[in-house]
Amino acid sequence: MAGASKAATRGGRRKQRNRERLVAAAGAVMARKGVDAATIAEITEEADLGFGTFYNHFASKEAIVDEVLASGLESVGGSLDRLTEGMEDPARILATAVRHLLAVADRDPVFAWFVLRAPNASAQLTQHFLHRAERDVGRGRKEGRFVIHDPTSLAIAILGMILEGTRAKLVGTATSSIDEHLAAYALRLLGIDEAEAHELARAPLAPIG
Repeated sequence: MAGASKAATRGGRRKQRNRERLVAAAGAVMARKGVDAATIAEITEEADLGFGTFYNHFASKEAIVDEVLASGLESVGGSLDRLTEGMEDPARILATAVRHLLAVADRDPVFAWFVLRAPNASAQLTQHFLHRAERDVGRGRKEGRFVIHDPTSLAIAILGMILEGTRAKLVGTATSSIDEHLAAYALRLLGIDEAEAHELARAPLAPIG
């Protein structure tokens, strides 16, 4: 019985590793080619797994697209929550969030390209982080830190700016200080004066745990 249990455990670990390899491979292939052009055969070849292995884990290409996006957003969101944990100033939280999201293009360009090239991925990213942005922007307005009329519209505008900033970084047209500049612009949109906006945007960021 013990031997059977160990074999089952090894089998479960192998299955999980294969799933993770498929997700990583799908992200890489789709980042290069886009979702529509990518094929399941290319994904399994990238993962160095047999074609049939794909269907042991996913019912369709659309299913693995959802998995790539969900796992990536969960990772980015979790690290953002850790970065801003304990912060009280909504302006500091927002500046940190903008810079953290823009830095995805540096830390994980494969996932950043995937988001830009996969249909509806940008919209899903916006939806994923919109509640955080609305919460922090709304809190800043309530505390008198921000001067705005529509927190949701401002949050959408800032997230759109982050996506276009990410694209500029990936194609090589961005300046080396784009993260800080866009964070400062976001704060200016919220009514923070220019000097303080630039100070907050240049503040050191804690290492991502």
